[in-house]
Amino acid sequence: MNDLNNEYFVLYPDSNQNYPMLRTSLTPDSLRPIDEDNYELMIYKHTIMPNKPVYVDYHTSGGIPVISPKFVEALKELNIYGIQTLKGTKGDVIEDLKLEYYLLHVHNHIISMDMKKSKYTFNDRIQCVTDVEKFTLDSEKLFKIPVEKRLIFAMEEHSVYNIFHQSVVDHLSNFDLKGMRFIPVTSWNDNAHFN
Repeated sequence: MNDLNNEYFVLYPDSNQNYPMLRTSLTPDSLRPIDEDNYELMIYKHTIMPNKPVYVDYHTSGGIPVISPKFVEALKELNIYGIQTLKGTKGDVIEDLKLEYYLLHVHNHIISMDMKKSKYTFNDRIQCVTDVEKFTLDSEKLFKIPVEKRLIFAMEEHSVYNIFHQSVVDHLSNFDLKGMRFIPVTSWNDNAHFN
C-alpha cells in the first residue's frame, strides 16, 4: 500500500507580514453544506493589522480560508466534491474596502488521522482532539475513499487544517495565486508558520 501522506498538503498562509488576517462570521454556521440562497457571511479585518496591508488571493484567521475571485475560478475548474465558495455579503472588507472575497467552506470531513503515529492532545472531558503537534494521515482509511471524494478535506478529528491533494496543488500552481503556501503533510508540524 502506498503512503498517501506523500500526496497531501496543508493549506497555509504565506509568511508575508503585509498580508493581513481576515476573519469571517457565517450565519447559519454549519459543518454541512450551506443553502447558497439563504446565508449571511461577514468578512472583516482582524484587530491586528499591518501598517500597509496588501490584499491577496488567500487570507485566514484561525485556519478559516478567505479567498479571492481568482482562487474561486481556479477551484471551479475542478468541480471538487465537498466544498463551497460562499461570497461575502457584509463586513468592513466587503462594505468599506469594496473588496470581493469568499469563504472556502470545506464540509468534506474525513476520519483520517493516524492516531498512533500523530502527536496530539485529547480532551477526555469533551472527547475530542484539541491540539495537534504533528499528524500523519491514515492511508488505509483514505484508500477506502475514491480519490475524487478526498481531493480537499478537513480531518474529522481536528478540522482546523484543510488538506489538499497533490493534483489540486498542481492545478492551483498554474494561477499565480498569492498569500498562501502548501506544506507537505510529511513535513508539517505546529511550528510550520515559523518556517
